[in-house]
Amino acid sequence: MTISMGNYIGTLLVSLVHKYTGRENNWLPDWNLNRGRLEYYYLLVSGIQVINLVYYLICAWFYTYKAIEEISIKEGDGDEEDKIPHKRLSDANANGDLELANDIE
Repeated sequence: MTISMGNYIGTLLVSLVHKYTGRENNWLPDWNLNRGRLEYYYLLVSGIQVINLVYYLICAWFYTYKAIEEISIKEGDGDEEDKIPHKRLSDANANGDLELANDIE
């Protein structure tokens, strides 16, 4: 689906370049690319990619890791708690390497 959306956006970009660069100075002429200004089109695409990179870096800067918590539920009328069996990431060795720990008995 992402590739399809990228193709549609690329087609829209080419259509906008055709519309706004005019007939005489068209960056992407239909009949002969040697007479166009293809380098301007590639500079435009590169500029969009730089903007995307800056957006990615901003999102990565503000990303915060949220730890996985064990969920406990009370079963029945008693006071005893029953842990829900699930898989979790564990750093048992405290060396920074995460491994998948299985809490299911």
